[in-house]
Amino acid sequence: MLAVETQGLAKRFGEVVAVDAVDLQVKEGTVHGLLGPNGAGKTTLLAMLFGLVRPDAGSITLLGRTQSHLGARNLGGVAGFVDGPRFYPYLSARRNLELLAALDGGSAHTRIDEAFEIAGLAERHTDKVRGYSLGMRQRLGIAASLLRDPKLLVLDEPTNGLDPAGVRDIRALIKNLTDSGRTVLLSSHNMTEVEQLCGEVTVMRAGRIVFHGTMDEMRAQAPAPSYLLHTSDNDQAVALAASRPQVLVDRGPDRALLVHARPADMDAYAIALGKSDIAIRGYAVRQTSLENLFFQLTEDQDAIPADQVEADLAEAVA
Repeated sequence: MLAVETQGLAKRFGEVVAVDAVDLQVKEGTVHGLLGPNGAGKTTLLAMLFGLVRPDAGSITLLGRTQSHLGARNLGGVAGFVDGPRFYPYLSARRNLELLAALDGGSAHTRIDEAFEIAGLAERHTDKVRGYSLGMRQRLGIAASLLRDPKLLVLDEPTNGLDPAGVRDIRALIKNLTDSGRTVLLSSHNMTEVEQLCGEVTVMRAGRIVFHGTMDEMRAQAPAPSYLLHTSDNDQAVALAASRPQVLVDRGPDRALLVHARPADMDAYAIALGKSDIAIRGYAVRQTSLENLFFQLTEDQDAIPADQVEADLAEAVA
């Protein structure tokens, strides 16, 4: 079963094609990553899923229901946020959720305490939101989404701007939500985050899908990682690599060497350096293999300027 399916989804803002014939499939009960640089069309796509932006072409099916002109009124079982959650800062977190529950109706108000507990905010629910950190506001956004007891959570950059502790908390929360059977579709421009959370990933560039598949399939396509290497004799180190076709060495910044090699080949090269009396004085992973693939997929001179798309999207949502 698919929690999300789009076919030929497209959106244009004036002369700018923000989303271009996107076919997206998200399986139920998974964490699916929507990956791409700023301006790739991720937020516009999510806004169309929520009915906040009307597509110019294509269809959207959420939890087996094809979305219509009803937009947000046809979103039973779906919750989340686009472009960050927002609340009344002068009200308490509880009062904000009470207002949202009243708007949603039904039994939403009975889930307020549970939502605070799941989001890890039970001890701070009476605090005014203006005193919340960015990470707490992100968790409050997820708590607000849980009022609808959703089967599908759509989260736009849920860890954007957070410190490492905040990122860790949000990742743990998302994992707990999927362990309970929910589907999570999250957008990100962070390859490491997607790798740690997601089983499948869709990569966008300039409004188009350039990769769709499992993380294992992505790893299989990824090029070798790159390393920054400082040695006692760079000239000899370069000469030694010349006899190893699986190890590519270029001159890097600050008199370092930039080495491209698979981990096993890099290990063998490092051992060979030592045996040749060439000391390794510094060693660091510059880019993982998945990060290298991400940049290969998404670096495009024709990409949509991020600020242009964001301005057009804000106007459309308003």
